[in-house]
Amino acid sequence: MVKDCNWPASDVEILNAAELRLLARVHHGPDLQTPTAVKEYLRIRMGTLPHEEFVVLYLDSHHRLLHAETLFRGTLGQITIPYLRNLKTEL
Repeated sequence: MVKDCNWPASDVEILNAAELRLLARVHHGPDLQTPTAVKEYLRIRMGTLPHEEFVVLYLDSHHRLLHAETLFRGTLGQITIPYLRNLKTEL
């Protein structure tokens, strides 16, 4: 991690530290009332991943994030999602 003063820090270490810092800011749940806000949140959370993820965002009645959960992972070209019936039982 960048905080350990292992300079020079790698790009991955810098990005991971930035992601943790940004996610700590929204620990109480970012306001996701607009598509742009959702896009920015997901860009921070998933932007550097080398694979695709199917993520469920749990929101409260004021559209603040309660929890984000990755249900499935895939490659950049394909992700397998089970039938919606199975997905509903997992939620």
